[in-house]
Amino acid sequence: MFKNPIALINDPKEGEIVTPSEARQLELKGINLNYFCPCENCKDSERILILARSPKGNYFFKHRPGFEHEWKPMTLLHLYMQEYIAKAGRIHIKGFITENFKVPQQIIPIIPLMTIVEDNSHENIRFDATVFSESGLKIAIEVVVTNDITKQKAEKIRESGIPTIRIDLSHFYFDNRLKCQSDPEFVKSHTKGLFEDIVNQDWVQKPSKKEVREHFKFEEKKDEAGWGIVALIFGVIVIFGISNSCQGNTFKSRSYFN
Repeated sequence: MFKNPIALINDPKEGEIVTPSEARQLELKGINLNYFCPCENCKDSERILILARSPKGNYFFKHRPGFEHEWKPMTLLHLYMQEYIAKAGRIHIKGFITENFKVPQQIIPIIPLMTIVEDNSHENIRFDATVFSESGLKIAIEVVVTNDITKQKAEKIRESGIPTIRIDLSHFYFDNRLKCQSDPEFVKSHTKGLFEDIVNQDWVQKPSKKEVREHFKFEEKKDEAGWGIVALIFGVIVIFGISNSCQGNTFKSRSYFN
C-alpha cells in the first residue's frame, strides 16, 4: 500500500500541509476536513486522500482504490519550502555584481499577501513561487531538490527578464535523504534556515540596472577599464619623461668631455 506522509487541507493546490497525526487531532476536535494529494501528477484527477488507521493504530493518508501511486521522495522538502515562502515576510539576498553595480548582501522585506506559490501566470514559465518586495519588485523563486532547472527553462527565464533566484537544496536532501523522504517534522524544522542561508542561493536572472537602482542598496561600480587606461597613459608619460631626461644628461656629459 502506498502511504502519503502528508496531505493538503481543503485545497489541492494552495491548502496547508498537514500530517496524519495532526489531521487526527483536528478530527478529534470535531473539525471535518478534506484531504488532497500534493502530487501534481496524481492518478486521481480530484487528488483525494483518505485518513486511515493501520492495525497497529498508526494513522496515514491513502488514495482511493485504483488511484494508488508512488510518493516522490523529494516532494516533502519541496512542499514545506514553498509553504514557508508563502508566509515569509522577508528574503535574504546574496550579494551580486552587475556591469554597473556592486550589490551587497541584504534583507528585502516582502509582502506575504502578494506571494504566489506555483505561479503559472507567465507565458511558458511556471515558477515555484513569486514574491513582491515592499518597494514593488517582483522576484521569482525556483526550488531545486533533485532535478535542476533545465537549460530551456533557464533561457525562458532570462528572456522574460524577471529577477529569479534559485535555491539549491540538493546537498541538504542527499545528506539527509531518509528523513527528507519520511519525516515531516524534521523537514519543517529546517525550512527557515534553508531559505535564509544565502549559500544555497544564486541568480538565474539578475535584476536590471533600473531595478537595482530602485529596489536595492548598491554601490556604483568604478570604471576599472577607464582607470586602467589612465594609469597606462600616465606610465607612458613618466617613462617618456625619464627617457628624455637621461638623453639630455648623456648629451651634456659628452659635450663637457668634448
